Amino acid sequence: MAVTLVTGNIDAGKTAWMRKRAGLPGRVAVLSIKHFDSDNVFAGYDLLLLPAEQRLSLARLAVRQSAEKSENGWFGFRRFRFNQTAFNAALQMISGVAGASEYLVDEVGPMELGGGGFAPVVELLLKERVDLVLSVRPTLLSEIPAHFGFEPAEIIRL
Repeated sequence: MAVTLVTGNIDAGKTAWMRKRAGLPGRVAVLSIKHFDSDNVFAGYDLLLLPAEQRLSLARLAVRQSAEKSENGWFGFRRFRFNQTAFNAALQMISGVAGASEYLVDEVGPMELGGGGFAPVVELLLKERVDLVLSVRPTLLSEIPAHFGFEPAEIIRL
């Protein structure tokens, strides 16, 4: 088992790096992709599950109103509203895919430190002792490994 951390500030290219890596054979990925509204204005994030190519609404800015946010299963965290159904779908997909050469999770942050978001996905993958790549903000480079109990094999800085 090796855990690699990919780090960089907002818009440093973490997700693009992860998506490119996820395109290699034998990879399974849970990616947070920027979502823009019909006016091409940033509205939040979608969850992209690979290789299934399933895309779900993951997070929307809390200040923007949409029908999605009024449905059950959405919860607030900082400046976003998150879709718990998307997190559940990520866990379900990861649970159903065995034997991948590498698993990628974008992004692990403050929500996961509180046990939410992708925390169950990360915990499952660490328990399974698989090769794992996590994207993490630079401010959490020591906190994420300490919280989840692993030592990173490599840190890629973008």
